[in-house]
Amino acid sequence: MNETDGDKLKSSIGGKAVSYCVTVPLSRCKMSLILIPKNRRYTAMLTESVPSLITYLRSNRHYHSMDEFSHYDLLDASSHRKVAEGHKASFCLEDTSCDYGYYRRYACTAHTQGLSPGCYDTYNADIDCQWIDITDVKPGNYILKVSVNPSYLVPESDYSNNIVRCDIRYTGHHAYASGCTISPY
Repeated sequence: MNETDGDKLKSSIGGKAVSYCVTVPLSRCKMSLILIPKNRRYTAMLTESVPSLITYLRSNRHYHSMDEFSHYDLLDASSHRKVAEGHKASFCLEDTSCDYGYYRRYACTAHTQGLSPGCYDTYNADIDCQWIDITDVKPGNYILKVSVNPSYLVPESDYSNNIVRCDIRYTGHHAYASGCTISPY
């Protein structure tokens, strides 16, 4: 995004139980995530600049704009080895809310998707594929690395602020996030 707002992510998940193990088909355990990317620049972030990204899904009755908008890595806190991963596939980029003085201009109902300056596109934890499969992850300390626009498919003025890292304490039943910060890597 023109900026992944680490403070917004921190206030959404920091210090709270952000996931829980749910018995799902095949008895898999998922760590559900909340993602709130924000455009903190002066120009809109538009998917129309890359028309090949846009596809219409009849099942959802709206356009989707990328196969991978965000990527999630769960890293071992001491070795930084990846222990699990996930991604948010095929999303719809729209203004779901805006800071005071800014206005929503883009929605999933239009062929032109985007994120207006001062606006957010919120992905709640209950959205399908907004999780990491942690079935085989042992309780312990981890780092959650969230990368927005990881393949640089949507043009931006600054890609250096697209990664947020959070400390994760996983008990085997709940995951707790703290210390979320924007990271250069």
